[in-house]
Amino acid sequence: MYKYILVLLNVGLYGSAMVYEPYKIHDSHRIAHSGSIQDSITSGELDLKHLYESDKYGNTLLHYAAYYNNKKNVDTLIHYGVDINACNVFKETALFLAVKKDHQQVIISLVSQGARICMKNSYGKCLCHIATENQMDIMYAAQNIFLVDKNKLKGV
Repeated sequence: MYKYILVLLNVGLYGSAMVYEPYKIHDSHRIAHSGSIQDSITSGELDLKHLYESDKYGNTLLHYAAYYNNKKNVDTLIHYGVDINACNVFKETALFLAVKKDHQQVIISLVSQGARICMKNSYGKCLCHIATENQMDIMYAAQNIFLVDKNKLKGV
């Protein structure tokens, strides 16, 4: 299931340039980006144990699904019980990546399912800092991030 590939990435997940770096990648990351995780599980293409793995940067399938705005996969992964507050090496959750990319529906889904909103990444930035840096409409972001039913919020 695993395969080693040699890839050229002009811009990585964090905007850093990476040149011809051989690394271990799993097919499930591709599925989180463009495919349907539920269909892949049903067909046997994706084993359930791979839902809980992370890459060398600590990114889980939920991080990838949120980054690539795949709300269907975000919801599926949450349904299967992946850690919604899993942090990568930069202390960023899937919610951080969704806010960075201004993926409103993914943000709503993550927050309504209990994603923590009172966190800082390894750079000391909270979600509001990231939203304003990316010129996200802060009023809309505040409405979606902070005005969710408080009974559903964890870690606040």
